Amino acid sequence: MLVVLSVLFSCGCIHLAPMPYGSQRDEARAFGKILKALSPQAHEEVVKEHKVARELRITLDELSQLSEQQFTERFNSYSEQLVSIKNKRYELQQVLASRHWDSRMVLAIQQGAVQQLRQDLARNQKWLELSEGVRLRAELGRKKDFPELTTLSQQLDIFLSATTELDPFVTRIRALQEAFRLNETDFE
Repeated sequence: MLVVLSVLFSCGCIHLAPMPYGSQRDEARAFGKILKALSPQAHEEVVKEHKVARELRITLDELSQLSEQQFTERFNSYSEQLVSIKNKRYELQQVLASRHWDSRMVLAIQQGAVQQLRQDLARNQKWLELSEGVRLRAELGRKKDFPELTTLSQQLDIFLSATTELDPFVTRIRALQEAFRLNETDFE
């Protein structure tokens, strides 16, 4: 009898932890589908953000060698790209936050994803503000040794040196899978 129970337990037929209620699993499945559908867009924005950050950092290093026209063109391009990334992330945030979930676990995962996007938006906004300060100082003839340049350079260095997940929703999807014993096919 003990051998039979141990075999059933090891193959997953018997769970010590209670299975979540069916409606909670349905919610987890529905939210997982939303996350999975938004993942490619979120991934694209992360890739764009890294590209802009690298290019902006290089431009800051080359600031004293750039003509005013080159500098203005580059900074306008970076600003446009950052605004585009911000707008797309805001749209993703709105989609994620648009539905209310009854399951506490699904709600917590939703709130975590929304908070993550909110932090990304704040970081992009800060970069835009600092970039504008750099642009204004450069137009006034200062191309080194001012606070916006130092702060923006440090923030970009920290961002670029950190290891980040290129799919920002992958950990949220895994959390749903583990908490509700779901697999990839449940989110298709």
